[in-house]
Amino acid sequence: AVRTNSPAACTIVANLATTRAGFGDLARAVELHAEARRLAERFDDASLLRYLGVEDAWDRYLEGRWDDALRLAGDWLAEGEGSAHYMESTCRIVRGRVLLARGEVAGALADADAALGLAAEAEDQVGLHEALGLRICALLADGQVAAAETSAGELLALIRDQEQAGMTADWSADITDALTRLGRGGELAALLARLEPTPWLEGALAVAHRDPERAAAVYAR
Repeated sequence: AVRTNSPAACTIVANLATTRAGFGDLARAVELHAEARRLAERFDDASLLRYLGVEDAWDRYLEGRWDDALRLAGDWLAEGEGSAHYMESTCRIVRGRVLLARGEVAGALADADAALGLAAEAEDQVGLHEALGLRICALLADGQVAAAETSAGELLALIRDQEQAGMTADWSADITDALTRLGRGGELAALLARLEPTPWLEGALAVAHRDPERAAAVYAR
């Protein structure tokens, strides 16, 4: 598509970036997102540029450039205020993860709840996993153990009912330790073991099996 100068290349490259990220090749995903942006600008693809705004925030989060991630997520949400977009749930999860890691639990919980509502309305399975995962972590950080246990049960039931629950399961990275602390790590491990293996799942299973050195090596790779 790129060789033939086809506008279809915009979406194709963006989808390839998502696939690379899903299977752990994060550096290549960042490169492909940049290429997709160049193509989208060349072909004046406003819809894809809007989509890539959230992917850019996600990339900055994974790179540890959290100030940039917060700025990009905040600007994206402000730009689209009052108009629905299917990427809003993901944008709020990116912002919520940074806020939670920085101890801003109330903000993280608010983003988790908003993302959960958006994902449920859109019937977005992966979005539901991500939002529930962030909500569980935020509730535990806020000392709301009973509420966290309820959300953990909802998440496990969701995964159990869906054979392809989050094909790449990058959402598992942030929640496995939380579920393990709630005594549900074994249940999650059994469900994740059914899915197509990826580095994300390998790392999550190591956490669930209480092997932090192996998990750290997988996530570093």
